[in-house]
Amino acid sequence: MSEKSFKRILIVLLVVVLALLGGRIAKSLRDPVESQVGSQAIHNREISLRLGIATAVGPVPRAAATRLAERLATLSQDTLKLTIHPSAEFGGDERMLKLVSRGELSMVLVTSDFLARRIEALRVFDLPFLFPSRDSWHRALDGEFGRVLLDKARQLNLEGVAFWDGGSRHLLADRPLADPEAFADLALVEPDNRAGRAYFSRLGVRFVTPDDVLAQAWEQPLAGLESHSGRLASAHLILSGHAHLGHLVAIGRDVQNLLTARQQEILLEAAREIAWWTRVEQGEREAEILQRLRGMGMRIHELSAEARERFRAFLPPVERGFEEDIGADVMAKLAEWQMLHDHEATRVGEIRVGLDAQLSGESARAGLELSRGIRLAMETINGQGGVLGRKMRLVARDNHGFATRGLDNLKFFAGLEDLVAVVGGQKSSVVAAEVELVHELELPMLLPWSAARHLTENGYRPNQVFRLSLNDRWTAPFLADAALRRGSRIALVLENSSWGVEFEKIVSRHLNARGVRPVLLQWVDNGQERFDTLVARVGESGAEVVILVDTPDESVPILMELHRHLPTVAVVSHWGLLGGDMTAMQRKVIGGMDLLFPQTGFPNDPNHRAGGAMLADYRRYLGMDEHEPVQVTVGFAHAFDLVGMLAEAVRMAGSTDRRVVRDAMERLPAYDGVIKSLRHPFDEQRHDALDDQDYRLGRLTPEGLVVPEGRNGE
Repeated sequence: MSEKSFKRILIVLLVVVLALLGGRIAKSLRDPVESQVGSQAIHNREISLRLGIATAVGPVPRAAATRLAERLATLSQDTLKLTIHPSAEFGGDERMLKLVSRGELSMVLVTSDFLARRIEALRVFDLPFLFPSRDSWHRALDGEFGRVLLDKARQLNLEGVAFWDGGSRHLLADRPLADPEAFADLALVEPDNRAGRAYFSRLGVRFVTPDDVLAQAWEQPLAGLESHSGRLASAHLILSGHAHLGHLVAIGRDVQNLLTARQQEILLEAAREIAWWTRVEQGEREAEILQRLRGMGMRIHELSAEARERFRAFLPPVERGFEEDIGADVMAKLAEWQMLHDHEATRVGEIRVGLDAQLSGESARAGLELSRGIRLAMETINGQGGVLGRKMRLVARDNHGFATRGLDNLKFFAGLEDLVAVVGGQKSSVVAAEVELVHELELPMLLPWSAARHLTENGYRPNQVFRLSLNDRWTAPFLADAALRRGSRIALVLENSSWGVEFEKIVSRHLNARGVRPVLLQWVDNGQERFDTLVARVGESGAEVVILVDTPDESVPILMELHRHLPTVAVVSHWGLLGGDMTAMQRKVIGGMDLLFPQTGFPNDPNHRAGGAMLADYRRYLGMDEHEPVQVTVGFAHAFDLVGMLAEAVRMAGSTDRRVVRDAMERLPAYDGVIKSLRHPFDEQRHDALDDQDYRLGRLTPEGLVVPEGRNGE
């Protein structure tokens, strides 16, 4: 064989081999699961985790950390290896949290007390007498309420895994303290948390420092009582268990993403399994402490269920006062758990009303206002004997601003016994996705905020949707006319949703009829974060005025950007921007802009008689001084009035049958509300209680007050 022929054969063989290899490679790319060796390697990938323990963590959680390491090794067949590190190795609790959030430390075990300074929602641990027993607190943590709390760790770039038991707070005193009256003028060592201070001040105590010789009482976990050994022989221990201590187990979110799905499941399973162990172990250790305290001569008292209920009666104003800090979503989930486990309320047949709204995120302020307006109306109605001899109760659920969550909420509400209606939230795009379902479920829906035209003008007969709010059929022309009074070069900046699309059609038609075409149409996506390009386009268009239609998530940063780069451009906005919680700086900047928005009334106006009476009731509801200033949005008043109308419809119906209640809503007689006196709120054809004759222009002052156009708010 010649050398030339040999080379040809080698080339042919090489081509064949490469073709076969190429086929194998292509197949593996198409179907990598078939590579069993690689799949097994990924599944069995070893991960080493480091757990930092906070300095204040007690002996039970520290022992639990060791058990967690052992359990992870067993469940994962040694693919998850956890090492335990005291926080001193990382420079203290604060530095440890930063390391975990940056992914430089895997996990953390830290007290709820410490975290509450950074995650306000965890202040719920401090609310006294929130639950009838420690066991009920544990059961709530094991459900959706606990999941909502764990999710709050994401604020620190952590993923909450579990809460471990840290004991409860009790009272040590020189007297039994068996009822609230015993606290009058008692010298109590000032609690180290705001919720405790607010609660005990309502009982009439005098706060003193720990070293004050006049101190008569302390609140302490059992493990801390032995430090008062000099006082124990003559002391009384009241086993109040009025507040709880927890320890959060969390993993850095970046580290969590390195785990396989199965490894994440194992971590959750092991941490929650050990949560139960901490409860049993904590109970056994506390029993040992109690035995030692009795041996020292301490007199120990158990609070009866009746006594706990009397103490619980002092909590509502404190609970409401902290609702904004803790979060409307957390408190709503807590209230839902309590409702589902309140067997007495179920027995007597409360009349329930649902609220499907955004209770978290940038628009949470509006959701909170709706919730409070509803509950204030219910408290007024219940105080007058209720409806049909039964009390009303709100069941609120957070839709997070997503239609899918809202649809799930509606299905939950429809399954609740004696739920007569649901109140819709602030986002028209979410409510629009729900209209079909409320008609399928025959579930009356009341709208105190969302304004899209087709929500009530939906083509359904019978129509389940009733609104006391704006309707963009009239809002769009109203805002267009307000914009035209400031200039003819108008830019439209609208939410990219069904709400924004419908608004654009109405407002453009109105402007075109007046010979004006918008100089710019700019759509804003939900979740959009940068607006420099948008504002640059507004400037390039030569716009004199912007019509802004969006939620506070995007409206507030757009306004801040307009102020920074185009301070002379006027803005006429939908009232969606009022649904957020602006910072003091944002209020000052936006309040100084040439900015107007629609309102249906000004309940905060001192000359508003019905509004003044509602605000006086609201102060009492929150436990505020009668002269303390309080502000509400007009959505609050809408929700207040709608619940009053609903209560009247239930009375007319004589039952909680939703179909009969819906029919009664269309037959309501004159209703004297806070917003206005309505001669006949709804009928078969008209499901909007207000029209364009009820619209006014308002503006925001630098102090954050909503006042009529032309008023300075002083």
